[in-house]
Amino acid sequence: MSRVPSRIAPAAPALEAPQSRDEATRWLRELGEAERAVAVLEAHMNDVIAAAKSAFDGAARPQTARAAALRAGIEAWAAANRAQLTLGLARKTVTLATGTITWRRLPPRIAVTGVAKVIARLEAAGLGRFLRCKTELDKEAMLKEPGAAAAIEGIAVVTDEERIDIAPDTATLGNERKP
Repeated sequence: MSRVPSRIAPAAPALEAPQSRDEATRWLRELGEAERAVAVLEAHMNDVIAAAKSAFDGAARPQTARAAALRAGIEAWAAANRAQLTLGLARKTVTLATGTITWRRLPPRIAVTGVAKVIARLEAAGLGRFLRCKTELDKEAMLKEPGAAAAIEGIAVVTDEERIDIAPDTATLGNERKP
């Protein structure tokens, strides 16, 4: 007999909460201690990562420089001998015993310097088709006229939202008397 999956969501686990003002005060202190411990661990982690990256960079620097010099030398040799290597430009790839050298044509691209001046020149030349206009929602304007904005399907003006912020006093961590 096959079982039909239930469409009812499982119950949320019971939430533990302080039962008094004193207990909430103690929990807030423990929250501050826990968050401080996490911050100390994150700072230590960042120090360890920075040290490892620095050690790696130092060890890799000579090999990176050597690889760049070798690549530049091979490119210069291949460019100087391209006609011979490609049999008069009949091929784009040359296979050597230890690897290949390939010439690839890059797709066309646009290089622009002085964007504001280029936009002005395009507009003056009547080439607005080369310009893109972006339309976005102005939520600040909608908040100034919430009635008009809320009348549009898909827009809701949310006004009765509240958030609770909990901020342990880190200056007093460990300074109050323990019960």
